[in-house]
Amino acid sequence: MGAFQGCALEAIEIPSHVEVIENKTFAESHVKSVTFTSNSVLKKIGKKAFQTCTLETIDIPVSVESIEENAFEDCVQLRSVSLKVDSKRLKISPTAFRGCSKLEVLPPIVMEPTVPKFGVSRQKKRVKSD
Repeated sequence: MGAFQGCALEAIEIPSHVEVIENKTFAESHVKSVTFTSNSVLKKIGKKAFQTCTLETIDIPVSVESIEENAFEDCVQLRSVSLKVDSKRLKISPTAFRGCSKLEVLPPIVMEPTVPKFGVSRQKKRVKSD
């Protein structure tokens, strides 16, 4: 069980010193908003870290190198993902966004033809560049 799994918190700020969001940390929680400090050193979002939570949007910091399997799976309220990262360095699991049925805004790396579909349809999705 994750540290905040199933918690009622709606907004969370991830401190700058956090390098990893561990597996299932916020799974099944009521988190709607996650913010990161401007000097974030976050490297990895673990497996099922936000699975089935009520997250609506997320701006993933430039320091992130890995988004693992099912990290955002079944976040049915998730509408927008912004990645401010170096696409050559970033590794995103093909199942990272599986079941995110309302996802409308995807970062360009997710839209590239050489990248798997991440469990979401590429049709009707807008691209957000940062």
